[in-house]
Amino acid sequence: MAENDCFRVILRQKIVSIVRASHPEDAENTVRAIAKGGIKAIEISLNTPGALKAIGNILADKKRDFFIGVGTVLELSVCKQLLRMGVDFLVSPVADEKIIRLCKKHKKVMIPGAFTPTEILNAQRLGADLVKIFPVSSVGALYIKDLKTPFPDIHLVATGQVNSENINEYFEAGASAAAIGGAIANPKAISEGNFASITRRAEHFLKLSEK
Repeated sequence: MAENDCFRVILRQKIVSIVRASHPEDAENTVRAIAKGGIKAIEISLNTPGALKAIGNILADKKRDFFIGVGTVLELSVCKQLLRMGVDFLVSPVADEKIIRLCKKHKKVMIPGAFTPTEILNAQRLGADLVKIFPVSSVGALYIKDLKTPFPDIHLVATGQVNSENINEYFEAGASAAAIGGAIANPKAISEGNFASITRRAEHFLKLSEK
């Protein structure tokens, strides 16, 4: 699966689903449940215990039809390790020049985090494919709308407390995509092993993104 395919899928579906779990096995089962619901861009946060084990197991599945990304990437050494593993995209809460440039050298989709107009423009100039606006919950959808006036061509990803009640506000404001955590990968459902409900949540959010 090529870089351009991953980028196009994110723009088409407008959703990146974020997975955090207490155990690597739960992370794997959650990823597969989300993929079963149709979402194709799934991010495992490095905050998950045993995240690298879960990522490796998922990447080893040659039949997977979704893109696996890794979030909370803060260290260049970790970035290098993930690239060697073959992840499809990387996400960070910050815009680290060395990490962005390394991802682009390896032709991987990179989504760094930024908040101010200066940070957003710098991230885009460094090579970001999309820019994660985090924490968007602090300012709401109006902030995305304001940013799109000077930056109509920068793909913004609303991140932080996005849910079924506000997701379309962000899309209407101009967000190219939304990163969604517990509203899909619900912690209670994961702890109870109720992965079928996570699949239903994924299906629900895909329908919302199509409106």
